[in-house]
This record gives sequence, structure tokens and C-alpha cells, in this order.
Amino acid sequence: MNFSYALSLLVSFLPALSLSQEENHEKRRTQASNIFLKHEKHSIALNNLRGFSHEKSKQELKTTGSIDCIVVEIDGLFPPSNVDPSLSISHRSHMNNDRDESTYGCTSDQENLTYFFNKDPTTLLTHDFISGETMLSISLHAFTNDGLIDVDQALVPGASSLTVFHEDLHERRRLRRTGVKEILVVRVTSVDGKIAPSQSETQLINDIFQDENNLARRFDDCSNGQLKFTPAQGANVNNGILTVRTAVNLNQMDWQTCGNIATTAAALIARDHILVICPNEVFFGRAAAFGSTGGAMTWYRSEYASIPIVQVHELGHNLGHSHSGQFGSSYADPTCHMGNRGSWTDQGSKFCFNGAKTFVNGWYSEYHHTLDPLTETFYGKMYGINTVRDRSIPSDGKVVIRLTNDNEWPWYLIFQRKVGANAGIPQDGDKVVITVQEKETRSKSSWKKALGEFESKPFQWAGESLEIRVCRINLGESSAEVMIGKQGQVVCPVTYAPTAPPTTNLKDPIPCQDKPYKFYFNKSNRRKKRSCKFVGANNTAYRCKKAARFCQLTCASHTGTVCDAFDSTKAFKVAGQKLTCAQAVRKPNFLDEISRGIDVTTNAPVPFRSRRKCEPVNAEMRNPSAFDATYIALDYSRGTVLNIVGSGTADDNVNATNFKISSDNSNC
Repeated sequence: MNFSYALSLLVSFLPALSLSQEENHEKRRTQASNIFLKHEKHSIALNNLRGFSHEKSKQELKTTGSIDCIVVEIDGLFPPSNVDPSLSISHRSHMNNDRDESTYGCTSDQENLTYFFNKDPTTLLTHDFISGETMLSISLHAFTNDGLIDVDQALVPGASSLTVFHEDLHERRRLRRTGVKEILVVRVTSVDGKIAPSQSETQLINDIFQDENNLARRFDDCSNGQLKFTPAQGANVNNGILTVRTAVNLNQMDWQTCGNIATTAAALIARDHILVICPNEVFFGRAAAFGSTGGAMTWYRSEYASIPIVQVHELGHNLGHSHSGQFGSSYADPTCHMGNRGSWTDQGSKFCFNGAKTFVNGWYSEYHHTLDPLTETFYGKMYGINTVRDRSIPSDGKVVIRLTNDNEWPWYLIFQRKVGANAGIPQDGDKVVITVQEKETRSKSSWKKALGEFESKPFQWAGESLEIRVCRINLGESSAEVMIGKQGQVVCPVTYAPTAPPTTNLKDPIPCQDKPYKFYFNKSNRRKKRSCKFVGANNTAYRCKKAARFCQLTCASHTGTVCDAFDSTKAFKVAGQKLTCAQAVRKPNFLDEISRGIDVTTNAPVPFRSRRKCEPVNAEMRNPSAFDATYIALDYSRGTVLNIVGSGTADDNVNATNFKISSDNSNC
């Protein structure tokens, strides 16, 4: 091993330093050099061993040749279109495999200097290992020549020991998630600045602390002001941002080494969390960023460092959270920042956490409720987190409900009101969402079900058949009335009419009517137009097979009330106006002009594409009434079926389950 090169990694950062800092760093360099020379036979590369100002660690190195560090699990986050999100970057020794769920590091308690393992260390960790709360004491003889912790050597009796900090665990976790915390952001660049993060210091200040949606704002909003992140202060720190210049080649350097260069330079700066921003040239595998669970470090590839969902996700790991998944995918929960379903832009999405993570964070603990559904029932109102901030929640309101039993993993319920801090939730807004999580921290959660008004979730719980039912949703007061109990006994006390605004544009029925204008009766004969009077004069049953959509009243007794089959759920553009089919049918003359390609407001031609309108099922279908409220798109100008979405054809005798309307406006 080249000692000079290894030592150069230690001293290669070049921020402007005061004299006292230079003296302090010189002292640290001397200590590191002495330690390195003393253990040259079993040396640690100084790109990982960064010297020790922590007096206890220094003394142990001198007397026993061992170090203490806190073991952390490190999880990666992937861009959604890049790779299966159930995968994560593996350990450095087999980085190219990219198959392990997470990697591990060991961080010095005082300075967050991180060592890494040469392979999966789970054989070294005991069953009660807790990420961020387990101290590893390890002999220097258990390191490889390139500075990694050798797991096999560490397993040799006497080479290492583990200590789990169980005492005051709950209180330490609470303190981590509340209060004012200082964040230090470190930009790592080359000496000449040619290899550097794309963001300037000014842009990072804005993207992390100041703009409309960022790391600091998301946690402030989601925590009801109980967790605030502010910029760290110190020499050469610009509103929380420190730029570190290194002589080491950053091109294809791994993210671990980039991080250690950053933390070495920042060793004297007080902070609660450190965000390392590495140039895009630094190797992150397929990940956008990494975060240490229960630790204080996060690492970002510059390309993704300004994206709020990436920032919040990784800091969520620091708070002790694992991923939030769905249907077997590690982080597919669309209601939680520990999933991966928000907007990957600088503007990002404004939303918060699922019920499990919200319960653990404790920001709304005054409104938590825990019960065993085998022995207790529940009927009451749940409220969105916005009601706590605006103080509209009553004293007996609930924000999170936890179902717990010794024989089952806990279930968590939260009403994800789509407003305020949660206004940009990607999915399941204004619904009661159920998640399952084995343990409060360091345990993945799984999305189970989202319930709207009048919807229920039957489930088995320790051999009993139980049910969760949403009796009512009142968006005006941001509440959901929820009932939990045994199946057959969960009956909402009052039958309510729906109060949540429907997602359709209109839900009132359309009255039957005959069109007052003439229309083409035969598709094959485009020269002769007929009226509903003609249809009702003779052979009405036969004629209605061709004209029921125009003569709804005349043909009702022959084909059923097909006038009810207008699509009120889709809107389309007509002559510059956005209308639903229900709105358009109320203006038959207007619609007739449009069908002939004339804009009645300007008398200008209407593009052919805009003439595709929603209509009830054509009487040419053999059993039109069976379609009920199922719709197809017709071209008025030709009177032919343009598109049918689903199985079946215009000649099939089918029902509503065979077809569904397309969401494409051109097909209604």
C-alpha cells in the first residue's frame, strides 16, 4: 500500500481555513499518521480511516488497536423509470451485482466518518441489531488493506463486539424527530472546479431551504412545525453550504469515498445531519441517492439533489424509517415519501407520510388511538393532518388509528385529506388508507387498502373475521367517520347520502328527449334525412334500431331508456369549449352544428377530430339497453362507430362489463 497516497486522501480537501483550523487539522493529520504507522501491517487506507479527534477512540487505538463506530443500514433510492424499485445497490465488494436490498456502513459516533464492509455483515450483527443504535467495537486487524471491514476477520473471537443502546431508546428517537436541527450540505468538487455538482451554492440554498417546495418546508409542513431544518453555521459555510475541493480524481470515484472526503472536511462544523452532494461523475450505480437509517448522513448524485422527494426520502431514513411498499414492491406506496411515487422534478409533490410512519414520527401523538380489534370496537371520526395545523380538529378526533395484537403485525389507518401539506398526494387522496408495518422503526411498511365513502375492508385478524368501514366522508371538515369491529356487526348508524364531491362532472340524470332536427336515417344513404316523427309513424320498432340515439322518447318503449346512457364522467373539447356529454346533449342544436363541422359561435369549420362525441349506445346494437351506462364514441359526420374500448364488437350481444370508456378525450 502507498502510504503517501492514502494520506493524501485525508488532506486533499481545500476549503479556506482559519489558522486555528489549520493547526487543529495538522494535529489530526499527525494523529492519523501515527495510528497508521503503528498498525502498518494491518493498515487501513486513509480514504476510509480519517483520524480521530474523539478522545476515547484515539486512546483505544493507541492501547488496544480497536475503534468504535455505529452500524447503520444504508438504503438507495432509484429514479422511477430507471430500474425495478425493489432492487438496491449492494456492498462495495460486489457493487456490480446490484442485487442486495441494502448495504451497511459503520459511522464514528463523533464525526459521522463512515467505514464500509467487504461483504454482507448480517452474520456479524446479532438478532437485536438496531440500525443507528448499535455500536461496533472492532480490532484494526479486522480491516482489509483497502480500508474495508473484513467480516470474516471480525467474526474471529475477540476481534469485535456489539453493544445495542436500549436505554432511553424511545426518548432518543423522539428527540431525533422533533425540534430544530441543523443541516450541513457539502458540495464536493475538483480543485479546478471542472468536475463539480451542477448546482451552485446559491441554488442549493434555494432548493433545500428557501423555495416553494423543498426539504425544510416539507418537514415543517408535515410535522405541524415540530421538526424544523435550518442551515448549519461555521467557517466557510454559506447559509448551510460548504464547498470542498479535492485533488483526488472524482471521475468514477464511488459515492462512499466522495462522502468520506466531505465528512473529513466538515469534521469541525457542528450539525445534526450532513447532505453530501457529489458530481454526476461519481459512481452511484443505478441509484439517485443513499441514506443511513437512524444515522445522520445522506449522499446524493448532483442530478437528483434538488428534487424534494429524494431529499425527504433520504432524510426519512435518518429518522429511522425503512421503505413504504405496495404489492411486493419495496417502495411503491403512493401515499408516503418513503415510497417512490411523487414528482421527480425540482417543484416536486406536496405530500407527507403514511399512517405507520406518521404514528412513529409522533407529530400528532395527541390524536393517536390504539386498540385491539379482537376485544374492542371503534366508531368515530378521523381527521386529516391539516386540521391540527388550523386547529379545527376536536379534542376527541383521531389522526392515526393503530390496530395491534400480539399475534398480528400492527395495522395503521390515516385519513389522507388532499389539502394543505398533503395537497399533492400522488394517489388515494381523500381516502382512509391502511398500511401494515411489523415494527415501529427499521421495518418496511406495506400499503394494504384505500377506502372511500361507504367502502369497507373485511380481513382476518388472529383467526377472527373483522371489518373496517368508512361510513361517511365530510371534506368540508376534513373528516372520515370510521367503524371497526367484527364482520356482521359493523353497521353504520345512519345511512348517509354521499357528501364527497363526485369525480364526475355531472351526476344528475339526463331527461329523455327527441332531437328536434333531422338526421341521416340510413348509414348507406347520405342523401336523405329523417326526423323522429318519421321514426314513430310506421315500423317504429324496426326504425328505432337505427335511430334510438336521436329519438329517445319515441323509442323508449322499444329499446329501453337509453337516454340515461350519457357519459357524465369525461369531458372533451368542442369549438374551444370543454364539455361533458351530458352538457352537450342539453344543447342539441349546438351539437348538431358541431356534428356537421360548423362552430355555431363563429360559423367556422370545426376540425374533424373535434367532431367525435359521446352518445348513448346505438340502437343498431342487438341489445342496447343491456349496456346500461356504457358508452362508445361515434363520428356524427359519418354515423359510424369510431372506437370501442374493451372486448366485443358492435354486433355482439354484450353487457356493461365488456366495455369501458377510454380516458382519451378524442375517444371520450
